[in-house]
Amino acid sequence: MKKTIFLSILVLAMIISGCKQEHNKANFGEEQSVLIVNAGQDKNIAEGESVTLDGSLSNDSNGTIVQYTWSEGETIYCQDETPQCTISDLSNGSHNIILSVENEQGEIRTDDITVNVQVNIETLTQGNSSITGRVKDSVNGNFLENVIVRLYYNGMFVREVKTDVSGIYLFENLLAQSGYSIKTSIAGYLTANYLDIVIDNTNTVQYLQTVQQVDEQYVGTGSISGRITGSIDGIGRSGLTINFRRGINTHTGDIIKTITTGTDGYYSLSDLEAGSYTGEITGNGYQTSYLIVTVIGGETNENQIGTINPILESGEIRIVLTWGSSPYDLDSHLTGPIEDSNRRFHIYFGSKGYMTSSPYSNLDVDDTSSYGPETVTIREQKDGIYRYSVQNYSNKSSNSSTALANSEAIVKVYKGEGLVAQFPVPNQEGTLWTVFEIEGNDIRAINNMSYHSGVHDIQKQSYIKTDANLMRNLPSKN
Repeated sequence: MKKTIFLSILVLAMIISGCKQEHNKANFGEEQSVLIVNAGQDKNIAEGESVTLDGSLSNDSNGTIVQYTWSEGETIYCQDETPQCTISDLSNGSHNIILSVENEQGEIRTDDITVNVQVNIETLTQGNSSITGRVKDSVNGNFLENVIVRLYYNGMFVREVKTDVSGIYLFENLLAQSGYSIKTSIAGYLTANYLDIVIDNTNTVQYLQTVQQVDEQYVGTGSISGRITGSIDGIGRSGLTINFRRGINTHTGDIIKTITTGTDGYYSLSDLEAGSYTGEITGNGYQTSYLIVTVIGGETNENQIGTINPILESGEIRIVLTWGSSPYDLDSHLTGPIEDSNRRFHIYFGSKGYMTSSPYSNLDVDDTSSYGPETVTIREQKDGIYRYSVQNYSNKSSNSSTALANSEAIVKVYKGEGLVAQFPVPNQEGTLWTVFEIEGNDIRAINNMSYHSGVHDIQKQSYIKTDANLMRNLPSKN
């Protein structure tokens, strides 16, 4: 009897064990039923070319794929049972295209691919815009002639020019695009790279900051030092982080060195290879800012000055002017509409404005001892045209001056989202630089250089206006 019971229990255990094994096999099979989606490698094509996308590496290990859908936003390029999709007439720029794959069980998974459409070089050089700048020796400050300047678009060579006797280069007939860069080279000097150049609008001359070319006798490592100040008061800011990358205007890529500003915003950095670098400045409560520095081997390059801008309130606009060691005094001038009036206000060192009443704009800082910042804030923007100008106060009586053009001045415009526009000074003589106009959300480059004392000699076309007449009979500074 006991033997019979034992055998019955043994058989029952074997049955249960077999059921578990079958159940485990079923579960194992379900776990292996995986839908894998593969949109393929990113692609680069020229303007006007078609591109064929291929999702054939997608698979379902325990089923059948019944539909492939290629889409971008709300646009569906292809939707059927074949994994390939040919797309024509993609616009210039970067396109993120999504592949959605569905199996017979109704399961859907996705992958994406980036297609970069590059402007055809012939098309690129049939526009109405220009890029221009200057190149000079980083040590003696002399402008360099016959520097080879090569222009690239998204890494593709476009053309090359040489600098003239004043160190000026000019690329004309370009389309308004982002993705430009230049490389400057001349025998006996290190090569310099200027990245992320953008032409915002057609019929625009895009001025670039001066390239500081380093003589090969200064190869090796060097040091830099300087100070970071707040844009609204000119006071040094400690505890800020500065990340340095190789190249001029380099906002992404490998970080070479990181430092923190010390007391009163001062910083110093050693053991950097000679050349140009871009410093990315960040800190709590501030918008990201950038400064360009030059390292000279075996030397300490001082006075590498930068500014950082506090985060703005909604609707505020801040205009920050900085420049080099000479001239000592550049002045900001802002004119704009007075609400319920046909008159215009004029903010400058003698009439600094108000933030809580008309004109709801103010000159925050008036710097008279080189470098800047000289800062204007618009608290409440009203309907109408705001015009911003820079006057060379140090040479205001001159009618033949290149001091402003050689000052390395740059004007940066900030809104709530950060830096929205920047304007390096043009390579032209004059003591009054009419920089830009703001109307609504539109920032229009003017970049007109003139002499404010010769009001009647200044050409005033409908689309080029200056406030030169407002510069007459200004009070002297104490």
